[in-house]
Amino acid sequence: MATSDEAILDAIRRVAKHVNSDRISVAMYNRYCEDGDPSPITAIRRFETWGNACSAAGLVANPFNKEGGRRVSDEDAFTALRRAGNDFALKTGLAPYSMTLEFYNDWRLRQVVVDDILGMAVLHKRYGKWKDLKTRVGLSKKNVKGSAELARLDAVARAARSYDDAGHGPAPRLTQAFYDQWHSSQPDCELLPTSAVLKEKYGGWGKVKEAAAIG
Repeated sequence: MATSDEAILDAIRRVAKHVNSDRISVAMYNRYCEDGDPSPITAIRRFETWGNACSAAGLVANPFNKEGGRRVSDEDAFTALRRAGNDFALKTGLAPYSMTLEFYNDWRLRQVVVDDILGMAVLHKRYGKWKDLKTRVGLSKKNVKGSAELARLDAVARAARSYDDAGHGPAPRLTQAFYDQWHSSQPDCELLPTSAVLKEKYGGWGKVKEAAAIG
């Protein structure tokens, strides 16, 4: 049975009440939600953005701009596109430049936080044609092996940000145990390298963090 809208909103309200705040982030929700509660991705898919879900629950959403979402800088938008291109290369073996809009949109919805990643309509409005944007961002038309390497290191960097956001300490202290826990919780975990694969590739957990520039 599909999760109802009210069940999603009730879970968001319960977390907000628990932390005594009228504004909660996805990271905060993940930290304080109960077993069996709807995931943030479920809320985002139902309400389009996390901010919309919070608004529907009667909470304060993040500030919105005229484009209908949080103001995302060009740098952040391009970084997200490169990450998506790297994941595309890792999954398909094709060049990042070959990434389709459909893949990008599906990738966006699989991220834990999507309010900071522009949707297709806003991308087109702000930057124009998809192929021109991919060229502007610098998505490679070859070097798939290098892109897969970047995708592996991006996974470590994402886990490190989650480690910091969860209040465990600065990113350089990311532990293998936390990475394993983070890895298993990701919707795209089958595309992400395990800690064992990373250690074998780089020669130890410390070397993994050094390669990802967080050690």
